[in-house]
Amino acid sequence: MISPAIQAGGMLAKRALAKYADSGITAHSGPTFTTTFTDMSDEPQQPPIKWAPYGGLQLFVNLLLFVPIFLYIAYTLTHIYPTLAIVEDPLPDYDAIPINDPTTNDDNTNKANTNNTTGININNGGSSQHNNGDAPIRLKPITSSLRATHRTLQSISGFRSQFRGLGCALFLGFVTTILSGIFSPLPILGNLAVLLLTSQLNTTLTHIIITHPLPANTSSKRTFFSRLPSWRRNFVATYQPILFYWASVHAAIILPALLAGLIGLSPYDDNSQLKDGINGVEIAQLICVAGVFLGLNLLLVVPAHVALVRIQATLLPHDDETIVPFDRTFGGSVEPEVVNGKGFGNLKNALKTVSWASWVRLYVQQAKILGVVMVLYGFVVAVVSFEYFFLGWRN
Repeated sequence: MISPAIQAGGMLAKRALAKYADSGITAHSGPTFTTTFTDMSDEPQQPPIKWAPYGGLQLFVNLLLFVPIFLYIAYTLTHIYPTLAIVEDPLPDYDAIPINDPTTNDDNTNKANTNNTTGININNGGSSQHNNGDAPIRLKPITSSLRATHRTLQSISGFRSQFRGLGCALFLGFVTTILSGIFSPLPILGNLAVLLLTSQLNTTLTHIIITHPLPANTSSKRTFFSRLPSWRRNFVATYQPILFYWASVHAAIILPALLAGLIGLSPYDDNSQLKDGINGVEIAQLICVAGVFLGLNLLLVVPAHVALVRIQATLLPHDDETIVPFDRTFGGSVEPEVVNGKGFGNLKNALKTVSWASWVRLYVQQAKILGVVMVLYGFVVAVVSFEYFFLGWRN
């Protein structure tokens, strides 16, 4: 949902960096070439901008600064945080246990456990909202705040947790690129084939993101290859939400394009030339098409992605503990495999078990992430602009 904003910010940063690089090329052009060019032109020429003598160090510092920022935007904010928000189920309210009355301790503990019908540990994550009365205490979801999500990840294994599963994600991107090239003659059906063939790796990445790592004192280390689920079981569980997601993504692209064609919205004139400007009618048409695109993403693409991730999470091995509270039974609708059940959820239950408050939390989180992304891109553009205009000199 925020990929258009990321792409727009990336284009701005790339343009600034391109200008930055162009100045370096001018600086390395020899004096003979510059003199000849000046003599050939009747117009006054601006003196070339030269790199500062510490330009190499400046480039190295930029790489150290910008690479983590771009990685944080492209992976952490756009994949890890939304995945945790999709998986998290809000904990049920529970009654406070008065600490000054030890005789009622056991009774109240049993009462709190009785109210917790989801099979989730009420002590796992979330912040509580205390009150002085007898009303139940509400636990605030971890992913309702970007800061709380950041702190939760930091508490697991420090800074590395912000990029958990990165190796699997890079390998998934590599495989996806190869398969996309193979299926490029089939642009729409090929995308579906790629999604189905990489579904096992996608499920593994989801599992890595939402689970705690093995304890540090564990002798054996798990690689993401060792965490791959059964291909057949994963395919049976995820092919329906993958179809839903694939159809939703293409509908969100094709339908606005068809609408733009129907109402005559085009950047070209009757002579197939780019238009010089845009009038008020075209602005209204553009807003209409953009609204349809945004609405389809909110109403189709996001729910399809939510269903897919939640079904992937139900395939998690029983021994793995999730970072955020998650009811793997979808309110008791998923029977364990050992009790003649499938052991994973379906499309209907995956969406039905998402409460209205969870939908609001997910969309609000996306809006917050969009704001953070724009601020980070603004910072990158500001730094590059400062270096371009002030960390150099003219002859």
